[in-house]
Amino acid sequence: MNLQTTKSLLLIALVMGLTNCGSDGTGPDTGGNSVSISRTSVTLNFLGETTQLTATVRNSKNVPVSGQVTWSSDAPTVATVSSNGLVTAISNGQATLTATSGSLSATASATVQQVPTSLSIVSGNAQSDTVGQLLVESLVVRAEDQGGTAVSGVSINFSINQGGGSLSETSVTTDSDGEASTTWTLGTTSGAQNVTALIQGSEGGKADFSATATPGPATAFSKEWGDQQIGKNNRPLPEPIKAAVKDEFGNGISGVPVTFAVTDGGGSISPADSVTSETGTAEGTWTMGVVGANTLTASTAGFPDLEFTATAELYVAKADLTVSSMIVSPANATAFQDLT
Repeated sequence: MNLQTTKSLLLIALVMGLTNCGSDGTGPDTGGNSVSISRTSVTLNFLGETTQLTATVRNSKNVPVSGQVTWSSDAPTVATVSSNGLVTAISNGQATLTATSGSLSATASATVQQVPTSLSIVSGNAQSDTVGQLLVESLVVRAEDQGGTAVSGVSINFSINQGGGSLSETSVTTDSDGEASTTWTLGTTSGAQNVTALIQGSEGGKADFSATATPGPATAFSKEWGDQQIGKNNRPLPEPIKAAVKDEFGNGISGVPVTFAVTDGGGSISPADSVTSETGTAEGTWTMGVVGANTLTASTAGFPDLEFTATAELYVAKADLTVSSMIVSPANATAFQDLT
C-alpha cells in the first residue's frame, strides 16, 4: 500500500467518525430541533380563570434540552400568557398562544367561554303592595360565572310558585350587563307570594323573590259564625258570635273596630267593643237573657248593621239525687215486712 492510498483511507475514517459522533443519543447534540407545548388547547369557563402550560425544547433525537422560551398571545384581550406559560382568561373568544425558542415555535389554542353558575338579585325583592297590583320595582337578576363576573346572553326563566298573579315576561335573555328583568302583578290572595328566577338548564343557578300582598279596601261586612244558636237563659251560648270585614277578593282585613250590642231579650255580650284579627273577624261571647227570642247587632263604619238571633230555653238546674246514707226500720226486717 503506497503512501497516497494510506492517506486516503485515514481521511475517510476520520470523516466517518465525525459523522457518527453522538449517533447513539449520548453525544453532545445539544441544539434544539423542536418545541412542544404540554396541551394543544385549553378552555376557560370564567373570567380570571388560569391554567398552566409548559413548553419543552427537544433535540433531533427527541431528548429534552435546555433552551430559552418566550410566550405570546395573538389576542391578549381574550387570553394572556405570562413568561412562564400561565394563561389567564380576559374575555370571551379565542386566542392562539405561541411558545418560541430561537427559530422554533409551537402553538396552542385558548377558548374563553363563560359558563353562568349563579344568579344574584339586583332589585325588586321584598316588596309590599295591595293584592292584584303591579309592583313598583321590576324583578332584576344578574347571571354570574364562577368568578362573579356578569355573563350576557343567558336564558333566564321566571315563574310564580306561591300566591298567583302574573309576570310580564317568563323567559328573558341577559343583556350586556348580564341582567334580565320582568314585572310582577301580585295575586289576589293576601300574604306571602314568591317568584323564582332560574338559569335555563341549570339546577343550582336560581334566585327567589318574595313579596307581601296586603288586603284591598273593605267591601263586605258579614256574619261569619254563631247566628241562630239555641242556648239557655242567663247562660253563654255554646259558640262565639263572629263578624267579618273583607275586601273584594275575600281577604280578611285586620284592625277594623266592630261594636256588638244586645237589642232584644236582655243578656250581654263580651267584649262589646272588638277589633278584627288577622283573619278579618271580630268576636264576642253572648250570654242569653230571657227565655225566648234574643237579638244583637254587630256594627262597623261604612256598612249596615248585622243582626244575630238566638233562642233561649229555660235553664233547669239538675237536682242532686246522690244517696249518701239509708236507714232501715225495723233493723231486723225480713222480706215479708214493710220497710219504712
